[in-house]
Amino acid sequence: MGQVWRSELGIAQEALLTGMIGRFNPRKGIEVLVDAAARLADRHPQVEFLLVGEATGEHELRYITRLRDRILALGLWNRFHIVGARSDVPALMSALDVLVLSSFEEGFGRVIIEAMARSRPVVATDQGGPREIVEDGLTGRLVPPGDAIALACALDQLCCDPELRRRMGEAGRLRVVERFALPQHVRRVTEVYDQLLDGGPRN
Repeated sequence: MGQVWRSELGIAQEALLTGMIGRFNPRKGIEVLVDAAARLADRHPQVEFLLVGEATGEHELRYITRLRDRILALGLWNRFHIVGARSDVPALMSALDVLVLSSFEEGFGRVIIEAMARSRPVVATDQGGPREIVEDGLTGRLVPPGDAIALACALDQLCCDPELRRRMGEAGRLRVVERFALPQHVRRVTEVYDQLLDGGPRN
């Protein structure tokens, strides 16, 4: 399946593909990934970057322009694939080797769950939802928000070690099954309602 999507997007089958999926909004910190990519470029010539998402309104459209200017200035235009909104995001995950979420702030981060469910390791910022989902060193890596050096180091580790990517991907899939599958979600919500109806949590 991943080979089909790579062909459609013009990405080499042998490329190691890192992707970010989400809105083109400044709070997503996409420029941090761009700066990390510049640090990785010489060491990992096989790595390419996929940016998927939508932009609405003048603010986000200007942000895309700034990102493109930055990518061009760093000489990385042939390493980045920028696509718009897609209706097939879950399937598109199959083309990725690593998912990145370099947000300055993030809620639950459903895209992380989708990537982990497809056995993809995740590198995300250590805040908000990602901190609750990603187990650092087991299902992926957590890095400080806005830290391009730390992000580059985490990606370098995964780029150098395909077995590590495989282990983290499999651990992520198991974590989704155990913690975030629908039956578990329903059970936890039911427990919260039961506690509220019964006068609150018991010690």
